[in-house]
Amino acid sequence: MVIMPILNTNKNNVTRVYNVEVKLRNATMVRESVQLKNMLESDIMIGGLSFNESIYNEKKKEDNAMVNFIRNTNLRCHKDEFLITTRSHIDSDKYDLYSIEIPPKKVTSGLDNLLGRLLLDIQKRIPGMKKGRYISLRRLGVEEHITNEKLEKLQYIVKNCKDKSRWKYLFFTNGISNLKDTLDFLNLFEFTIIDEATMKEEKFKEMLSIFSYTNGKDYKNLKNYYAIAKENQEVYQLLTYMNRLIYDKPLNLITSKKKSKILVKANEQTA
Repeated sequence: MVIMPILNTNKNNVTRVYNVEVKLRNATMVRESVQLKNMLESDIMIGGLSFNESIYNEKKKEDNAMVNFIRNTNLRCHKDEFLITTRSHIDSDKYDLYSIEIPPKKVTSGLDNLLGRLLLDIQKRIPGMKKGRYISLRRLGVEEHITNEKLEKLQYIVKNCKDKSRWKYLFFTNGISNLKDTLDFLNLFEFTIIDEATMKEEKFKEMLSIFSYTNGKDYKNLKNYYAIAKENQEVYQLLTYMNRLIYDKPLNLITSKKKSKILVKANEQTA
């Protein structure tokens, strides 16, 4: 389970720490608790070719290695989807099998890193067990290509060209097409708040202060977790600013399953 911690301040100026589960929208479990002759556990197959047996597996420490394998292999296979297996159940040699649509063309390495982290989560998943893996959008490089210069160009085009049909051409000629493509790529993912795992920032900081006196492993982990939550807040603010410029509405990626509505909205003070 991939978790994105994030801070959010509501209209009453109360800031909370949210834990957001991130999933692939187009990942579907097609077989549960199986053992297939042509597939081992924790592998990716496309056109009969295995990720674990490929040269890409030698780069498995790179977040985008699996994404590169899928795209490059599919240049020959021309498939609409690929298969991925989980690790085996604790009490058997059987695993679950997922079918996932072929990812769109590359936008940035950072977005591929995010996609790769979601694929890795499925590949390393043990059925029946829940284990959270925290991600920082910043550390994955999701915002790395979003520079002030590009944002200034985007803002100028949006405010000075009322004919939106020309935007695609202007974005391309000004080298900022990947800003819009970034927002479109994010639609591959589903961000859902874990309603039971939220806390007021004030309460969290009190707990962090208490653990600071020990300066032990728990304190360092909590401190890093809080840093990740702030990083994700800043990246989300940047993305929602871009979304407002291009689509004239908030980003609205993060939703609450319990309330079935958008709960986290970025403050746009950074704009």
